[in-house]
Amino acid sequence: MSMPIDFRNWSAECLQEYRLITYDIFCNRKPQPPDSLSRISCPVKLLHGENSLVYPLSYTERLMNSFQEAGVDASMEIIANAPHYLCVDYGNEVNSMIHDFVVQCLPKGSILPPTPVNIISPWDKILREHGWDPKRMNELDDDDLIVSFPT
Repeated sequence: MSMPIDFRNWSAECLQEYRLITYDIFCNRKPQPPDSLSRISCPVKLLHGENSLVYPLSYTERLMNSFQEAGVDASMEIIANAPHYLCVDYGNEVNSMIHDFVVQCLPKGSILPPTPVNIISPWDKILREHGWDPKRMNELDDDDLIVSFPT
């Protein structure tokens, strides 16, 4: 579904833009100053995949320390063996952590609304218009794909 769009958007002519949004934005950005961070008035929970290839644990620890030094109520959870994209392979664990964090942040005596039985993506209609068929959802899964890195 996305390949034709990808080929158009990320052709050789667009290589500079691709680098800007996938590499430069992360490597060349500046940290937020403490006065900006101090304006955050809600609790913050940082989740870090122990096996992230994108950010070392020290980065997340420095970020948490920056929040705390600015007076932000910040905490961190490390998900054992998880990669950078936590929600893909560790969704159940991550969702539970987020749920517990949100519940913990609710005012005392709050009642949670009931969990919906049938959830439909806000992009369902658009995805269907572009050829997505939910009946074929698992056809392209790569569960049998094994990626290993030399040690």
